[in-house]
Amino acid sequence: MRIITLSKKSAKHIVITALLCIPFLSYSQSNSLESKIYDIYNTDTRLASAFVGMQVVDLQSDSVLVSLNAHKSMLPASIIKLYTTATALHYLGPDFQYKTYISYTGSINAKGELNGNIVVHGAGDPTLGSKSFPERKHFLDTIVQKVLDYGIKTVKGQIIIDCSLFDSQAIPTSWVWEDLGRSYAAGVYPIAINDNVFSITFSSPQLDTAQRKGLTKVENRTPPAIAVSPYEIESKDTVKFDEKRGSFVVRGSIPAPQEIVGVELVQRFIEKGLFNYRQDYMPVVIPVRGVVDTIGVLCSPKLQEIITVVNEQSNNNYAEHLAKYLGYTVYKDGSFSAGTKAIVDFTDTIGVENKSLVMYDGSGLSRFNVTTAAHMTEFLKQMKQQKSYDVFFKTLPIANQTGTLKAYGFPKEMTGKVIAKTGSMTKVRNLAGYMTTKSGKEVAFTLMINGQDCSAREARAAIVSMLQTIYNSY
Repeated sequence: MRIITLSKKSAKHIVITALLCIPFLSYSQSNSLESKIYDIYNTDTRLASAFVGMQVVDLQSDSVLVSLNAHKSMLPASIIKLYTTATALHYLGPDFQYKTYISYTGSINAKGELNGNIVVHGAGDPTLGSKSFPERKHFLDTIVQKVLDYGIKTVKGQIIIDCSLFDSQAIPTSWVWEDLGRSYAAGVYPIAINDNVFSITFSSPQLDTAQRKGLTKVENRTPPAIAVSPYEIESKDTVKFDEKRGSFVVRGSIPAPQEIVGVELVQRFIEKGLFNYRQDYMPVVIPVRGVVDTIGVLCSPKLQEIITVVNEQSNNNYAEHLAKYLGYTVYKDGSFSAGTKAIVDFTDTIGVENKSLVMYDGSGLSRFNVTTAAHMTEFLKQMKQQKSYDVFFKTLPIANQTGTLKAYGFPKEMTGKVIAKTGSMTKVRNLAGYMTTKSGKEVAFTLMINGQDCSAREARAAIVSMLQTIYNSY
């Protein structure tokens, strides 16, 4: 065996050369990966008309692996909910609960007669009667029972619905006209009921169950809706029934949920003998004065559960309630403008320069919102350093398993490896979150596709293709 002896000087040169090569090798690997993504972007016919923004960052080395139009402003759609939910966790905490108080004014005599009013204080709780929390379905009956349990047998006054927590702007001004009245664009009010959505089932008795095959839509792509503006009590819009199609359901947003709550409570008070048929309710927009005592309180599920619904199901109404409540909490102003300011300011406080982010709502339904792939990815990276990160991470959909990623189309080997939020609207398909690659490395990523002319399924497939390339190559 031949032994080569090196001088100290030669050995030192070899060590230095080796150390200098390490970042070069890392760069080469990153550069090669970025080239593969650029090739997909330039050759995939599904993206021929699309503008794609993408950034991928290694969370351990803090190196940028892919940067494709990463600093260009694009429509975020529902991935903007990541900003909203993270901010809510920061300011409110995972155990926060909305609390809807029931109180009274006046006095109660020995007979249990209340010479005053019952007051329901709207707390901005979107889960009252919500289908996402079935245990909240009968909250109106709970209110009535709390009044009875308090010892009140007769109410001489009214039911007052205190709507003073938020301002009167129920929907963001930047939402487009065609969205107004849709079930996914319900307004935000201090008091809510049934997700602020109504459903009407149309059916034809001439068609039997076998022919109807359950509830179907009149049009496959565009379900019928009754568009109404916030606080508008009546609508003259009609839906034409097609007997050949059998039963179908029309859904829309409730334009004045405080009115529904008032009417329903009056009816229940009459049934229990608390009211006579002449008594009524009254919504008010200023705080109620003269409150004597609290009868009871309705507590929402914990914030972590609510945010899981927001991120997994992409619930717009919950997100907008959070935005307004953040405005109230941070700036004592229950408005969309104050709420979105609180969210944008939060991104700045954790070290993400906020000039790239413009928010007009908390859900992403507005087409005035913009962010960049670089901003969102940096935000996801900085969230790793926050004490709320573990909870935040657990609320995100999991590839092939939960929420909007359950049927996204990832290959079997990527099941559970992508934890991310989807964002979708017409000609917009986005995905942002975290991924553990085949080699076990953890990355944060944002992938935004705007302006594509392919189908939604094809756009999702293009996203999967690019992420699969990163998964296998890094």
